[in-house]
Amino acid sequence: MKKSPAPNSLTLRTYQVGFGDCFLLTFHYPGGQRNRNVLIDFGSTRAPSDAFLKSLPSRLPPHLQGKIRNLKSPVTPAQLMRLIAFDIAHVSDGQLDVVVATHRHKDHISGFATTTRGNGPGDIIRGLNPHLVVMPWTEHPKAKTDAKEAPEAITRNQSFAAALSGMNLFAAAIENEAARMIQARLDAGKTSRAPSLDTLRFTGENNVANRSAIENLMTMGRRTVYVNFGSPQARAA
Repeated sequence: MKKSPAPNSLTLRTYQVGFGDCFLLTFHYPGGQRNRNVLIDFGSTRAPSDAFLKSLPSRLPPHLQGKIRNLKSPVTPAQLMRLIAFDIAHVSDGQLDVVVATHRHKDHISGFATTTRGNGPGDIIRGLNPHLVVMPWTEHPKAKTDAKEAPEAITRNQSFAAALSGMNLFAAAIENEAARMIQARLDAGKTSRAPSLDTLRFTGENNVANRSAIENLMTMGRRTVYVNFGSPQARAA
């Protein structure tokens, strides 16, 4: 079988999502072959600075102008994620080869979330029809304590999967309790925020499983693999 030529150059794009991660790798091949595009993570828990959001509408490249109706300054965090998704669609020529979600924290995958109207950033990424989606084994739909036919790698880690589920419930409880305590301070007339409560709330929020994003990742690709370090799936992917 004739081996495909190796890429001869690489373009790395890093997107300003605020507190989060989003990287697009574009591999360029000789002889006019089609580029290959790999998206690694797409998420944020905190928007960039106000100055960045205010100046963005005046700095949009032509291919993003008019993508969002009545876009005004400052751009909202939700609009920013959609603009990034539109840019990914443009520079990848409408085709993602691989999507990699390194782990479920919100600052890594929130951008993959969809909306009921079908116009969320995750809907845009889904429309790029990725050939392959790579996710950690902890997101495998059979990674539960009652799994009967889980792959060997999953079976070996059943106890950890159960613990992970418990951690998500605990994180949600932390987030809710921090929000309650912050509101209680406001109700008591204390206008200043307690930094420790903000930290506590962030810890809970960032660790809660992002259901919409996870479900979209599980189903958007032509093929989905769940990997852990050294697994055959990781080497084959």
